[in-house]
Amino acid sequence: MTFLVALLTQPSQPADVDDASRQTEETLPNSLDIAGLSHDLKSPLTSILGFSQVMKDRELGSDPAAYETYPDFIHQSALTLEERVKALLTLMESDSGALELNIEDVDVAELISQVVERLGGRAQTERVTLEVSAASPTLIKGDQTACERVLENLISNAIKYSDPDRCVSIVAETDESWVTLIVADEGTGIAGEDLAKLAAPYTQASHSGAREGTGLGLALVKRLVELQQGEFRIRTAQGRGTQMIVKLPAAGRSA
Repeated sequence: MTFLVALLTQPSQPADVDDASRQTEETLPNSLDIAGLSHDLKSPLTSILGFSQVMKDRELGSDPAAYETYPDFIHQSALTLEERVKALLTLMESDSGALELNIEDVDVAELISQVVERLGGRAQTERVTLEVSAASPTLIKGDQTACERVLENLISNAIKYSDPDRCVSIVAETDESWVTLIVADEGTGIAGEDLAKLAAPYTQASHSGAREGTGLGLALVKRLVELQQGEFRIRTAQGRGTQMIVKLPAAGRSA
């Protein structure tokens, strides 16, 4: 099985890639694609307006039970919209140089535990198992909030794009210089012709099932990893799932 690797940041050191792998390098443009941005923001807003209009006009009749699940749909769409607006604002801040990071020692096991706890309900709803392997203490030299957003984005996407009764694994590996975070799903993987496209904001690969919002989230992950002097790449094979791999400086490493 040939694995394909897309390196989405400039590497701080050569990336380890299997001999059978094919590697492509792309850099996300700084400017945001307006059409893609409109789609990312309009999609959850359309859901909010649609469900609320049905409730307002009593299109399903006067029985309140007919609308019992609608508030949950509206709430989830609102959370999605909020998440994407926050991502956009963060990208704009980084483009303008206004984004300030607080670089400190970040405990990886604690970081993963907090994010997994927040996403546990979503995983349970989607019937996806989250498996964690992270030794403690393992420390990253980075920004706590930025690391949380990177990890939350990757785990959330892995859950969203996994079939029911599948597993998403979150693994932390470390050496003297780097901490590597790997979020892996058991999905269909990404075709070779689509892998390089993921390096462009708002481009969606041809996975089975709809995958909304890929570009904005990926752009945010890449930007936050870069700002912490790290590296981000995707390793995938059709039928064998996808690994999102983030390398960040280990605390205490020599410069």
